[in-house]
This record gives sequence, C-alpha cells and structure tokens, in this order.
Amino acid sequence: MRNSGFKFKFKKRLKFRHIYAIFMLGVTIAFAWSVINLLVIEPIRAEGLLLGNRMDGIDELNEDWLRQVEVFGSSHDDISYVEIFWNRGPVVYVSVRFDVGIRRSDARRAARDVMEYFRDISDETFTQYNFQIVISYGDIEQQRKENEAAILENVHRQNYEFGMRVLQWAEEHRSAENIQRARINFTSPDSRVRPSVIEIVGEDGWQELVERIDNIVEVHQSTDEDAPPIPRYPGTLRVEQTNISNFPNWGAWDHNRNRITWN
Repeated sequence: MRNSGFKFKFKKRLKFRHIYAIFMLGVTIAFAWSVINLLVIEPIRAEGLLLGNRMDGIDELNEDWLRQVEVFGSSHDDISYVEIFWNRGPVVYVSVRFDVGIRRSDARRAARDVMEYFRDISDETFTQYNFQIVISYGDIEQQRKENEAAILENVHRQNYEFGMRVLQWAEEHRSAENIQRARINFTSPDSRVRPSVIEIVGEDGWQELVERIDNIVEVHQSTDEDAPPIPRYPGTLRVEQTNISNFPNWGAWDHNRNRITWN
C-alpha cells in the first residue's frame, strides 16, 4: 500500500511537472515571437510600405544610365570625376568633383552639362526624380567646418557693427529712447548684439562700451511744440547674406526651367 501511494504521488508530481514545462515552453515561444515581431517583422513591413508609397508611380532608373553619367563626367575637361548615389528612392544625389583652383562659374557650367546629359539619356524617367547636386573639391568636411566658422564670424561682425551704429546714434541724438535702446543691445541677456560684441572686442572692450552708454547725458525735449522731436535710429538688426565660400556649393535641378538652382 505504501508503494502504491508513493507511486501515485510520484506520477501526480511528474504529471504536474510536465504540464508546468509545457506551459513555460508556450510562454517562452510567445515571448520570443513578440520580440521578433516587434524588432524584425514590423519594421520590415513598415519600411516596405513606406518605400512602396515613396516610389508609387515612379519608374526605376536604369543602373546603366548612372554609370554612363559618371563616365561622361570623368571625360569632361573641367571635371575630375562624378559620383551618383541613389538608394532606390525618389531622390538622387549627384556629386561633381573638380581639381583645386577651378572657378565656381566654370564648375557650375560643368555640373549643368552633366545634368543635361543625364536628362537626355533617361528621357521621361528623369522628370520623375528629385536631383540634388553638389560641386566641390578637396576635403569637403574640412571646407564645411571652415565655412561654418566664417559664417559665425560674419554674423558676430554684423551684429557688433549694428550695435555700434545704435550707440553712436544715441550719443548724437540723446533721447531717453535712444539711450535705452543702446543699453538694451549691450546689456540685455536676450540681446543678439551683446554676445557678438564680447566675441569681437572681449569682456574689457564690452565693459568700456557699457560705460560709454552710461556716460551719455540725456537731452530733455523742449516743451516748444514747434521743436522737432529727437529722431530714433531708423535701422533694424538684420544680418545680410554674404558669399562666404565658393565650395562646396549645393543645388537642385529645376524641371520646369531645365537648369540647376544653386543655393
């Protein structure tokens, strides 16, 4: 009887373990499937849908056309070589590389020749794509850093010059409004002029300019109604665009005008 009871309990325990193991196996499989679905299946499905929408109604470019354009570019007198990047989407990137020293006007004309050749060999398919073009030579990354530094320096310079014009105006036309405007430009934490002034003349130079504002003595407006009011400085802070660098130079092909629109 004891053996019978032991066997019964053992079988019962064994059956429970089998059920538990099967249950845990099912949980593990379900968890693994959810992870694979989340990290692999759904992204692929979403990407496929996205790419399908992006290329809806667009004919694929012939790879031979891309190679022909690159060969044409390398044979051009002014061009070092041409690289085309296309990820089978609606945008095509065309990099036209030159030797150091070429003039930007000549580089632009050469890039136009490349794009016109591309248009001629690809016929109507060409009009279905967005073409981004860059003309460059040398180290593009180094040039970009130098250009960004030059642009920032230009912004600081123009902000500083505006602040100085406002200050000089306040010294010549000493109204409370003109003096306050000069003070705000040089001392307000939110001013665009203040950090540029410090960048150009340093902390000591900035402090001297603030003291210069503080030393302006306001001229009280005459009570005579016929006396002209003290004029306010007519200018506004506006940073004018300048030609910082010729290269790299970016543009886009305009299908309506059959030409490259350069930035």
